[in-house]
Amino acid sequence: MAAREYLQEVKALDSTLVSIEKVLDLPKLQADAVSLEAEASAPDLWNDPEKAQVVTSKLSRVQSTLNRITTIRRRLEDIPLLLELAEEDKDQKALAEAGQELDDVTRAIGELEVQTLLSGAFLTGAFFANAFLTGALWRTTRDLAAVAATAAVAALL
Repeated sequence: MAAREYLQEVKALDSTLVSIEKVLDLPKLQADAVSLEAEASAPDLWNDPEKAQVVTSKLSRVQSTLNRITTIRRRLEDIPLLLELAEEDKDQKALAEAGQELDDVTRAIGELEVQTLLSGAFLTGAFFANAFLTGALWRTTRDLAAVAATAAVAALL
């Protein structure tokens, strides 16, 4: 059995995450968060409850997306350090924990990738090209097929 290439996996995940960040347009999301926070803090916001609900819902979604991406990015960037420490100490338990963290981050990025695709953002060229080149398109297509099948069954019930 070949040794696991942790750093190559991290590099591939970083490439996928960069593509997702581009598709989601992080600078725009950050600007939207600032704008929505200003709107949400307006003293007369609740004079129009429908508008208030729209503003607070949008703010919640934007903040949730930003927090999710930031957390995943931080976890991904920590993995090489965890691996380095484990290898320096020749600590197999720490290496296994770093491998588990890599698996968890892989899963989190895959979920974010599917969510991004389902949002319609996959139609942009950069994301589609990267997904195809990294093999994510196959995984995502399989996941989308499972989602579509589940939705079809749910519609029949």
